[in-house]
Amino acid sequence: MGRGPYWLDPQTNRRLDSRNPGKSNLELCRRSVNATFLQPFISYTTKTKTTFGVNTEPTYNWNDSQWTVPLNLTVSQLLRIGKLPVSFLIGGRYYAEGPSGAPQWDFAS
Repeated sequence: MGRGPYWLDPQTNRRLDSRNPGKSNLELCRRSVNATFLQPFISYTTKTKTTFGVNTEPTYNWNDSQWTVPLNLTVSQLLRIGKLPVSFLIGGRYYAEGPSGAPQWDFAS
């Protein structure tokens, strides 16, 4: 970090001076966001209230010209505990495309 009333923006490694008049640290380090997000999905629910789902959540980062494309598979079960309906879900996610260093898979519960 260093000495003085400044800090380094971890995304740009740019030195940000907290003494900059008229601008807060948040304004100094805010990077413009320019992304497109889609979420197509299909689900099938059985008579026993088990739901099977498949979806993808592709995101395109226009600033970096980079796609992130996770593919999701889920299974959920709706149960009643007393009078309260409760849903349990388990699923997995595979990243078909993403920036370098991104995870290849993920787990949801």
